[in-house]
Amino acid sequence: MPEESLRLSWGTAKDGSWCDLLSLDPESPELKGLEGVYVLWHGGDEPGMVRVGQGEVRERLRFLLGDPGVLKFKELGLFLTWAVVERRKRDGAERFLQDRLQPKIKSPAPKAAPIAVNLPGTSEPESP
Repeated sequence: MPEESLRLSWGTAKDGSWCDLLSLDPESPELKGLEGVYVLWHGGDEPGMVRVGQGEVRERLRFLLGDPGVLKFKELGLFLTWAVVERRKRDGAERFLQDRLQPKIKSPAPKAAPIAVNLPGTSEPESP
């Protein structure tokens, strides 16, 4: 059970909709200097989580746009959001998101204790 929690502000497009991964430009000035956690999911009849991770948003976006494992879901629509999280809390936030969302593409989970966060589209941190 996470002992700590964070309320995150998840990134969206200018119109408030979720960002289409394939329409995002890693060189966009709005992304400069952003670091934190991200959530990537696909649409379709049965939407699902694709990947959860952390790092510098521009760098991670470049990686995701070139990842064949991610791009195999592009016909379903790929959506990305991110939230700024200070470096010392990122492992815990990512761990919580991986445990809670169970993405299809799994990265090694950080060994840190999970830090509860609000999921994209919600305003309050999740309870375990």
